[in-house]
Amino acid sequence: MEKKFNEIVFKTGGTTSDGKGVVKTFENLKRECLDINEELKFENGLKFITTTTDEHLFGFTFFRMLPDVCGFDRYEARINYPEDINVENAVLITTPSFLEAMRKFEAKPPVNPIVIITAGAKLEDKTFEYALTIAERVIEVYGSTETGVIAYRTNPYEKGLRIFKGIKIVETADSYTKIETAYSKVSPVIIQDRIKLEDGKIEFLGRCGRVLKIQEKRIILDDIEAAVKDISGIEDVYCFEHKGKLAALAVLDENGKEFFIKHDKLTLVKKLKQELKNKFEIVPQRWRFFDEIPKKENGKINKEFIEEIFNLNLSLPFVISRETGRDYAEFELCFIKNSNFFKGHFEKLPILPGVVQLFYANWFTGIAFNMDCRCGQIRKIKYSNIIKPAKIIRLELVKSSKGVSFKYHDGELIYSSGILPPMSLLEGEIMNTEIKIKVPFYDLDPMNIVWHGNYVKYMEEVRCDFFDKLNYNYTDMYNDGVMYPIAKMEMKFIKSANFGEELIVKCFLKEIEPAIVIKYEIYSGSEKIFKASTMQIGVNVKTGETLYEAPEKLRRAVYG
Repeated sequence: MEKKFNEIVFKTGGTTSDGKGVVKTFENLKRECLDINEELKFENGLKFITTTTDEHLFGFTFFRMLPDVCGFDRYEARINYPEDINVENAVLITTPSFLEAMRKFEAKPPVNPIVIITAGAKLEDKTFEYALTIAERVIEVYGSTETGVIAYRTNPYEKGLRIFKGIKIVETADSYTKIETAYSKVSPVIIQDRIKLEDGKIEFLGRCGRVLKIQEKRIILDDIEAAVKDISGIEDVYCFEHKGKLAALAVLDENGKEFFIKHDKLTLVKKLKQELKNKFEIVPQRWRFFDEIPKKENGKINKEFIEEIFNLNLSLPFVISRETGRDYAEFELCFIKNSNFFKGHFEKLPILPGVVQLFYANWFTGIAFNMDCRCGQIRKIKYSNIIKPAKIIRLELVKSSKGVSFKYHDGELIYSSGILPPMSLLEGEIMNTEIKIKVPFYDLDPMNIVWHGNYVKYMEEVRCDFFDKLNYNYTDMYNDGVMYPIAKMEMKFIKSANFGEELIVKCFLKEIEPAIVIKYEIYSGSEKIFKASTMQIGVNVKTGETLYEAPEKLRRAVYG
């Protein structure tokens, strides 16, 4: 008997790491898609592409459901960089952070999309204007996981957002907003956004929850942030409570950067506090300065990373600017003279310690590539010149299969350089890769789940993909007189996979001598459903003798 699913659960971010589950019916989602298409009037022949994932309701609704319900084509490969946008007649489903990065680096896609649809956070006017230079239409959607879509706008100067057909805004006596929605299993829904309703349109006024109580004083964070932004030299700011104190992460404009470098952090903080004390009883006591407000993939503030910035034991170098790409990044940094990493090193001649250089090479690697290269091992490290306080330095990072090479330089001099191996190597993994598999019907057994033997096939597929990417595959090995049959295999089945399910199949190379040892993991979304390991013994093709040393080409491919 065919098993049908009528509901799907989406997890909100919530105010805690756990969040909460929001149940949607497929009828809810279908109606929502039909109303979206009726309202936005998409033309025939469009092809939907995305930078988002199906795990988010925005991506699931606009990229997964809407094309299926309304009969549009879809380009399955995820867009990770502007240069990947090369599809004709495309509707780009993306986030404000992706568009902001494109604007910042003046990126131009190979093929301009016809329509851009974005959601997750409010687009800055200048980012909206930039988006209109590369697309005929830009649609900014406002909504929530609980309600689905609520409203939208199509230009940065539009006063108010137009409400979707299945939505009714109910004004209440308190600060919260009540939404009657046809796109949710539960209605009405109370959301923590303050909304002004006027002439059939809504205006977003901010979050209700952005109120703190510190030292028995009520603090409205939106008011504090607005006042900070009005100060000369400040481009943007995010305020929050950190360890019982009001904290601020600020972004400086060019004048602010010049002041910071010319004077120091303490002088700037004193100036900011003084200006704010004329308006507020409680002002930010903890300050950090960064080149941008960190945001998640969906465009929302990355509060966890901001906490990490404030929890650093080392002073944060002043980030003047950055340039990032798929495998390359460069950060312009200033190691301010009164920072704690100069203390004791040395009293009369302060210089930047080598361990600090390694720490920030890894820290900025995490920002650029989302990699962990904690310095348990360092390859080819070289200290060529000393870094003195207040010196403007560029940190160049280049990613490869061997890790991340770093170089501190100022264009003329190289101060230090080396290679950081990925953390996987430090944990006993040499290299890793992953593939995606959408479970076909013919892989199922009579119980309508993936037959256990097919997991071996999935392991083989990711293993072959791994060696292909290594540029030394089984054919190359055989041509060199070596073959690697499976000698041992161990598997653990955690949860069954079903028809049509998209699986992420990962493999991790653990050893190449005396045998090739690979471990495997299979995920459905973020849930691990399978793990395994294989051991392959090298055999001489002509003699049949067992080999305990890896071929030289394999060694070079792995270790460089």
